[in-house]
Amino acid sequence: MIFKITNKENSCDITISSITAHITIKDFLKRKFGNKKIIICPTNAIDIEKKEITNKCIDCGLCWVKNKNIISKLDSIPNFEVFKNFLLKNKMFFYKWFSIILNEYSGIEIKSLGYSRTKRIPFVIIKNKIIYFAKIIKEEADTDKAEYQLEEYISLIQREIKKYKPIKMIIILEKTQKLFYNEEKIILPLKNIYDKVIKKGELKLEDIIESEFFNK
Repeated sequence: MIFKITNKENSCDITISSITAHITIKDFLKRKFGNKKIIICPTNAIDIEKKEITNKCIDCGLCWVKNKNIISKLDSIPNFEVFKNFLLKNKMFFYKWFSIILNEYSGIEIKSLGYSRTKRIPFVIIKNKIIYFAKIIKEEADTDKAEYQLEEYISLIQREIKKYKPIKMIIILEKTQKLFYNEEKIILPLKNIYDKVIKKGELKLEDIIESEFFNK
Protein backbone atom coordinates (compact mmCIF):
# COMPACT_ATOMS: atom_id res chain seq x y z
CA MET A 1 0.00 0.00 0.00
CA ILE A 2 1.42 3.38 -1.00
CA PHE A 3 -1.48 5.76 -0.33
CA LYS A 4 -2.30 7.74 2.80
CA ILE A 5 -4.87 10.36 3.80
CA THR A 6 -2.80 13.44 4.64
CA ASN A 7 -5.49 16.13 4.67
CA LYS A 8 -7.87 14.79 7.28
CA GLU A 9 -9.98 17.95 7.48
CA ASN A 10 -11.55 17.44 4.05
CA SER A 11 -11.80 13.67 3.80
CA CYS A 12 -15.58 13.23 4.10
CA ASP A 13 -16.49 12.64 0.43
CA ILE A 14 -13.43 10.88 -1.00
CA THR A 15 -15.22 7.54 -1.32
CA ILE A 16 -17.62 8.62 -4.08
CA SER A 17 -17.19 9.24 -7.80
CA SER A 18 -19.49 9.05 -10.83
CA ILE A 19 -19.43 7.26 -14.17
CA THR A 20 -21.71 6.91 -17.18
CA ALA A 21 -23.25 3.46 -17.10
CA HIS A 22 -26.17 1.25 -18.17
CA ILE A 23 -27.61 3.51 -20.87
CA THR A 24 -28.36 2.84 -24.53
CA ILE A 25 -25.80 3.53 -27.21
CA LYS A 26 -28.09 6.24 -28.61
CA ASP A 27 -28.22 8.07 -25.29
CA PHE A 28 -24.49 7.58 -24.81
CA LEU A 29 -23.73 9.20 -28.16
CA LYS A 30 -26.04 12.09 -27.28
CA ARG A 31 -24.38 12.35 -23.85
CA LYS A 32 -27.75 11.99 -22.17
CA PHE A 33 -28.41 10.71 -18.65
CA GLY A 34 -26.48 7.84 -17.17
CA ASN A 35 -24.38 9.56 -14.50
CA LYS A 36 -24.18 6.98 -11.77
CA LYS A 37 -22.56 7.51 -8.38
CA ILE A 38 -20.30 4.69 -7.28
CA ILE A 39 -18.06 3.81 -4.36
CA ILE A 40 -14.48 4.40 -5.51
CA CYS A 41 -12.73 1.78 -3.39
CA PRO A 42 -13.65 -1.80 -4.39
CA THR A 43 -12.44 -3.25 -1.08
CA ASN A 44 -13.78 -0.54 1.29
CA ALA A 45 -10.23 0.26 2.36
CA ILE A 46 -11.04 3.92 3.09
CA ASP A 47 -12.02 4.27 6.74
CA ILE A 48 -13.79 7.63 6.96
CA GLU A 49 -14.24 7.53 10.73
CA LYS A 50 -10.55 6.94 11.41
CA LYS A 51 -9.60 8.97 8.33
CA GLU A 52 -7.12 6.42 7.09
CA ILE A 53 -6.57 3.89 4.33
CA THR A 54 -6.43 0.36 5.71
CA ASN A 55 -4.41 -2.66 4.64
CA LYS A 56 -7.35 -3.76 2.47
CA CYS A 57 -5.97 -1.32 -0.14
CA ILE A 58 -5.13 -2.94 -3.50
CA ASP A 59 -3.13 0.02 -4.85
CA CYS A 60 -5.62 0.73 -7.63
CA GLY A 61 -4.91 4.44 -7.10
CA LEU A 62 -8.45 5.70 -7.68
CA CYS A 63 -8.77 7.52 -4.36
CA TRP A 64 -5.51 9.37 -5.06
CA VAL A 65 -6.38 10.11 -8.71
CA LYS A 66 -9.64 11.82 -7.67
CA ASN A 67 -8.39 13.43 -4.44
CA LYS A 68 -4.74 14.48 -4.74
CA ASN A 69 -5.36 17.37 -2.35
CA ILE A 70 -6.38 14.90 0.36
CA ILE A 71 -4.49 11.67 -0.40
CA SER A 72 -0.75 11.35 -0.96
CA LYS A 73 1.58 8.64 -2.21
CA LEU A 74 3.97 7.34 0.42
CA ASP A 75 6.08 5.62 -2.20
CA SER A 76 6.59 5.74 -5.96
CA ILE A 77 6.51 1.94 -6.31
CA PRO A 78 2.97 0.53 -6.06
CA ASN A 79 2.12 -3.15 -5.87
CA PHE A 80 0.76 -3.95 -9.32
CA GLU A 81 0.55 -7.65 -8.46
CA VAL A 82 -1.99 -6.95 -5.71
CA PHE A 83 -4.10 -4.90 -8.13
CA LYS A 84 -3.77 -7.52 -10.87
CA ASN A 85 -4.72 -10.37 -8.56
CA PHE A 86 -7.83 -8.48 -7.49
CA LEU A 87 -8.82 -8.02 -11.16
CA LEU A 88 -8.33 -11.71 -11.88
CA LYS A 89 -11.25 -12.36 -9.54
CA ASN A 90 -13.17 -9.12 -10.22
CA LYS A 91 -12.56 -8.36 -13.90
CA MET A 92 -15.54 -6.03 -14.27
CA PHE A 93 -13.95 -3.57 -11.83
CA PHE A 94 -11.44 -2.75 -14.55
CA TYR A 95 -14.07 -0.87 -16.54
CA LYS A 96 -15.01 1.34 -13.58
CA TRP A 97 -11.33 1.93 -12.92
CA PHE A 98 -10.63 2.78 -16.57
CA SER A 99 -13.56 5.16 -16.75
CA ILE A 100 -12.49 7.07 -13.64
CA ILE A 101 -8.80 7.39 -14.54
CA LEU A 102 -9.57 8.65 -18.06
CA ASN A 103 -10.13 12.33 -18.69
CA GLU A 104 -12.35 11.45 -21.65
CA TYR A 105 -16.05 10.77 -22.22
CA SER A 106 -16.56 7.07 -21.56
CA GLY A 107 -19.26 4.65 -20.49
CA ILE A 108 -19.57 1.12 -19.15
CA GLU A 109 -22.21 -1.54 -19.79
CA ILE A 110 -23.63 0.43 -22.74
CA LYS A 111 -26.75 -1.25 -24.10
CA SER A 112 -27.42 -2.12 -27.73
CA LEU A 113 -29.89 -4.36 -29.50
CA GLY A 114 -28.68 -7.93 -29.92
CA TYR A 115 -29.85 -10.75 -32.14
CA SER A 116 -32.32 -12.06 -29.57
CA ARG A 117 -31.73 -9.88 -26.50
CA THR A 118 -30.07 -6.68 -25.38
CA LYS A 119 -26.28 -6.71 -25.55
CA ARG A 120 -24.10 -4.85 -23.07
CA ILE A 121 -20.90 -3.35 -24.44
CA PRO A 122 -18.34 -3.41 -21.61
CA PHE A 123 -16.60 -0.11 -22.29
CA VAL A 124 -16.84 2.71 -24.83
CA ILE A 125 -14.77 5.89 -25.23
CA ILE A 126 -15.43 8.79 -27.58
CA LYS A 127 -12.62 11.09 -28.63
CA ASN A 128 -13.33 13.55 -31.44
CA LYS A 129 -14.76 11.42 -34.27
CA ILE A 130 -13.30 8.13 -33.04
CA ILE A 131 -15.18 5.64 -30.88
CA TYR A 132 -13.10 3.08 -29.00
CA PHE A 133 -14.51 -0.24 -27.81
CA ALA A 134 -12.38 -1.67 -25.00
CA LYS A 135 -12.21 -5.12 -23.48
CA ILE A 136 -9.89 -6.58 -20.86
CA ILE A 137 -8.66 -10.15 -21.23
CA LYS A 138 -6.65 -12.41 -18.94
CA GLU A 139 -3.84 -13.38 -21.29
CA GLU A 140 -2.53 -12.99 -24.81
CA ALA A 141 -4.13 -16.26 -25.92
CA ASP A 142 -7.58 -14.68 -25.48
CA THR A 143 -6.90 -11.89 -28.02
CA ASP A 144 -8.69 -13.42 -31.02
CA LYS A 145 -11.83 -14.19 -29.01
CA ALA A 146 -11.92 -10.65 -27.62
CA GLU A 147 -11.49 -9.14 -31.06
CA TYR A 148 -14.38 -11.23 -32.39
CA GLN A 149 -16.62 -10.06 -29.54
CA LEU A 150 -15.74 -6.42 -30.14
CA GLU A 151 -16.41 -6.84 -33.86
CA GLU A 152 -19.83 -8.22 -33.00
CA TYR A 153 -20.65 -5.19 -30.84
CA ILE A 154 -19.57 -2.84 -33.62
CA SER A 155 -21.61 -4.66 -36.26
CA LEU A 156 -24.75 -4.48 -34.10
CA ILE A 157 -24.57 -0.68 -33.79
CA GLN A 158 -23.16 0.25 -37.20
CA ARG A 159 -26.15 2.46 -37.96
CA GLU A 160 -25.85 4.43 -34.72
CA ILE A 161 -22.09 5.02 -34.99
CA LYS A 162 -21.86 5.72 -38.72
CA LYS A 163 -20.41 9.21 -38.00
CA TYR A 164 -17.54 7.70 -36.02
CA LYS A 165 -14.49 5.62 -36.83
CA PRO A 166 -14.54 2.48 -34.62
CA ILE A 167 -11.32 1.17 -33.06
CA LYS A 168 -11.02 -1.97 -30.97
CA MET A 169 -8.91 -1.74 -27.81
CA ILE A 170 -7.80 -4.93 -26.05
CA ILE A 171 -6.03 -4.74 -22.68
CA ILE A 172 -4.12 -7.78 -21.43
CA LEU A 173 -4.16 -8.41 -17.69
CA GLU A 174 -1.35 -10.92 -17.25
CA LYS A 175 2.28 -10.09 -17.97
CA THR A 176 2.91 -9.69 -21.70
CA GLN A 177 5.15 -7.79 -24.08
CA LYS A 178 2.44 -7.58 -26.74
CA LEU A 179 1.91 -4.06 -28.03
CA PHE A 180 0.06 -3.43 -31.28
CA TYR A 181 -1.35 -0.35 -33.00
CA ASN A 182 -3.03 0.14 -36.35
CA GLU A 183 -6.03 2.00 -37.72
CA GLU A 184 -8.50 -0.62 -36.46
CA LYS A 185 -7.03 -2.20 -33.35
CA ILE A 186 -4.94 -1.47 -30.27
CA ILE A 187 -3.50 -4.16 -27.99
CA LEU A 188 -1.51 -3.29 -24.88
CA PRO A 189 -0.73 -4.60 -21.40
CA LEU A 190 -2.66 -3.29 -18.42
CA LYS A 191 0.70 -2.70 -16.71
CA ASN A 192 1.50 0.04 -19.25
CA ILE A 193 -1.66 1.94 -18.32
CA TYR A 194 -1.29 1.28 -14.60
CA ASP A 195 2.28 2.60 -14.43
CA LYS A 196 1.25 5.84 -16.13
CA VAL A 197 -1.75 6.29 -13.81
CA ILE A 198 0.34 5.82 -10.67
CA LYS A 199 2.98 8.21 -11.95
CA LYS A 200 0.72 10.94 -13.35
CA GLY A 201 -2.83 10.46 -12.09
CA GLU A 202 -5.76 11.11 -14.41
CA LEU A 203 -4.88 10.34 -18.04
CA LYS A 204 -5.91 11.39 -21.52
CA LEU A 205 -6.13 8.82 -24.30
CA GLU A 206 -2.95 10.17 -25.86
CA ASP A 207 -1.13 9.34 -22.62
CA ILE A 208 -2.05 5.70 -23.17
CA ILE A 209 -1.87 5.45 -26.93
CA GLU A 210 1.32 6.38 -28.76
CA SER A 211 1.02 10.01 -29.84
CA GLU A 212 2.01 9.27 -33.43
CA PHE A 213 -0.88 6.84 -33.75
CA PHE A 214 -3.32 9.00 -31.83
CA ASN A 215 -2.75 12.07 -33.99
CA LYS A 216 -3.14 10.33 -37.36
